[in-house]
Amino acid sequence: METGLEILGEIHNSHLTALRRCKQKFKYAFIDGIQPKLPSLPLARGIWMHYMLEAQFLKWGIEQGTLLHTPESTNIDGIGQVDIVTNHPEDGPYLVVKYDDKGNQSEYPLSAAGMLKLLTSQVWSKLLEGEKEKYTEDGHTLPEACDRILTEYFYHWKDKPKPKVLLVEWDWQREYKGVTFEGRGDYVIENNGLLICGDWKTTKNEPGPNYKFMESQLNLYPWGLAPLLREYGVSDKKIKAMAVEFDYIATKLPTSPSRNKDGSISKRKINTSRLTLTQFLNSHNLKWDEEQIDEFLRFNTREFFRRDTFPRNMKVVKELLEENVEDSYLMASIVENHKKATRTVSKTCEWDCDFMAVCMGELYGQNVDYILKTQYEPRSNSHAGVVEKEDA
Repeated sequence: METGLEILGEIHNSHLTALRRCKQKFKYAFIDGIQPKLPSLPLARGIWMHYMLEAQFLKWGIEQGTLLHTPESTNIDGIGQVDIVTNHPEDGPYLVVKYDDKGNQSEYPLSAAGMLKLLTSQVWSKLLEGEKEKYTEDGHTLPEACDRILTEYFYHWKDKPKPKVLLVEWDWQREYKGVTFEGRGDYVIENNGLLICGDWKTTKNEPGPNYKFMESQLNLYPWGLAPLLREYGVSDKKIKAMAVEFDYIATKLPTSPSRNKDGSISKRKINTSRLTLTQFLNSHNLKWDEEQIDEFLRFNTREFFRRDTFPRNMKVVKELLEENVEDSYLMASIVENHKKATRTVSKTCEWDCDFMAVCMGELYGQNVDYILKTQYEPRSNSHAGVVEKEDA
């Protein structure tokens, strides 16, 4: 008879996050094995931006010749395997979507912009109108929002040198005290000889300054990655000194200023960006110097992008591993003993749980077969850990 751990297989951060948030949520996702047919807008947006950043970082790594491993393909929700061709004689690396065995295919540049074109033509165009409405917010469709957010992102970091890219979207597995943990990291770069393991975090509101020191996912990634880096010939000295980095990306688009009837700019407080403000001024033929722009932004902006880089603390890593082992065996006991999964009801259920409809139906003793049939499907782990965090 299989043990609970054998049934669960490798333990991912998404298992642990679901369990700690609500045991019933964990049950739906990893025991019943279901997920919504249509992911929420924050999740879909986070997935798309991860795909776009993955493509851009891969392009940089291929051009630099610094990748420890160059993938031959990537998997994209709604499409499947997409080949990565690196030896194009003129146009550089590109992505290939194959339709059949007869050679019919579409090609897209390997870049953030190329990935957006691929997703728009191969995924967005096939959605129903009602589904597209679900993925439209404040008048911006999903492709439009992703395009604008990453345009702002690259503009914001334009004065920083391109990172030396070593790995992009890699999978790792490592055992600790009888439990096999796995994860998928976003990137590993090298900066002045220092290895940095990073994670793109799409978020409505950036967390406070202390969150990063206690977050369990990224703090464990260098530990999980160490054996793989050794296989690639990276020295133990560099591995032990590896830092971690949170790359926060705000998903609330900057607001453009407005003009009063007399032509002056409204003094209503907004959150804009340097790029959005500059484009507004140019479109209205307004000539502001840098001092005027800086003064306006001093009262009318927010932190849209932030990178927090810091050294690892091995005491924290060990403590997080111990907690993960304890919760892994708790998950196993729920599976083995068919324990009732209790609910943790919170006001956040409305926006941070994909199972609200079926959970509420079961709580009130309703037959939820129709809900399960029409709103859910078997779970896929292709985007585990990519959930965009939003605040109420």
